[in-house]
Amino acid sequence: MKIELRKINTSEYNNLLNNINDNLEFYMNYENNDIHIYDDVRTLEEISEPIVNGEKIEIEISEADLKFLSTILKWKENYLVGKLLHKKLQQYEYKFYGVFYERGFWAYICHHPMFRKYIKNRYFSGVVEESEEDDDKNEDVVKKIERFFLCKGTASRTGVMFNWMLTESLYDKYKMYDLSEVGFSFIDSVKAIYERSFHMNKRIVKAFVQGIINNNRSAAFKDTKTNYRSIIPTHISNIAALNSLDSYDSYNDLVQKITLEQKHIIALYEKERR
Repeated sequence: MKIELRKINTSEYNNLLNNINDNLEFYMNYENNDIHIYDDVRTLEEISEPIVNGEKIEIEISEADLKFLSTILKWKENYLVGKLLHKKLQQYEYKFYGVFYERGFWAYICHHPMFRKYIKNRYFSGVVEESEEDDDKNEDVVKKIERFFLCKGTASRTGVMFNWMLTESLYDKYKMYDLSEVGFSFIDSVKAIYERSFHMNKRIVKAFVQGIINNNRSAAFKDTKTNYRSIIPTHISNIAALNSLDSYDSYNDLVQKITLEQKHIIALYEKERR
């Protein structure tokens, strides 16, 4: 199925945020194409615009691309979705790179019927059963709609949008998607780095993931009991403030520095386990 690359314009994006309760049926039923904007009924095309005037740009994604086995690990699914979108958009990055970081662009993608179906199945399963009170149910659904359909809030918690963003940050022309797969598999530690200002510097994010590989994918990066999954990225953040990691000219030197600092904390983790 061909999807035109469009974006929801700013005023209509704000209208969608203000009219979520009137559009619960639209979000929960991907066959419903009526969007209620105050007293008007609109379509997705009517509230959106092409990413560039006078040029129609399309990508092709099938529903089969977004179907995953129920037994697949969630990090793996997020990685596969990010990889899929990156592959489809990669040829346009140099021309429309800035647009791909706009929430209005991703809100359009997420409002497409095919992606609405995927997002509902992926992120809204069981949401109605979480509360016995109708008001609580609606509040929870509204928050999820803001987060997963309208990409509101911290970028690393926006589902489809973030899956592309992290994949794009970790993509390497030589290693291709190797770093991306490792990054998603150690997502808690990687998010703890990405959610700081480091997401503006792809070299630091990539070097952090390469450090995970260099340190033999230590269990410390996933440890929840002693919370080393947060301690390691916090340490790197503190080191960055002291050593100006973003000023390293050599990527290899940056990788070595981050790998070494990770190793120091992993040694403490190993000592505690003895």
